[in-house]
Amino acid sequence: MRLLIMGRFVKPGWWRWGVWSYWLILIVLPAVIAGLILFFSRFYNLFELVKYFIVTFFFIGSAYYLRKVYSLRVWKGIWVMLGIGLAGFPTAVASAIILIKYLGLPWFISLPISFIMAIIIGGYIGSYIGRRRGYIPLG
Repeated sequence: MRLLIMGRFVKPGWWRWGVWSYWLILIVLPAVIAGLILFFSRFYNLFELVKYFIVTFFFIGSAYYLRKVYSLRVWKGIWVMLGIGLAGFPTAVASAIILIKYLGLPWFISLPISFIMAIIIGGYIGSYIGRRRGYIPLG
């Protein structure tokens, strides 16, 4: 049943324009913006520029994979990662503050505890929300 839902997923309008919109939005536009930022900030470090292009190509490959493959396993992972990022990060910050400031634990004990709690709580929340939506992609 869920695979049928994934098969009927409708792409956003800008994906349906063709391969040129994909290259325009994900390659040309970020490259132009980065070039303008580098030009106006007088920042010409080659290492930073190479690092930018590596990250850009990683996201290009990820976006292409998500555009072409309708996998329930991939979307389960995405929902769990969204939960860890959006719900787990505030949980980690709050628990670290409580453990360090109010309970007086040293940072090398409290930070791993707070990160583990954040991953568990955020993963559970992301999985729960994704399961309620049937792991349907956003958009």
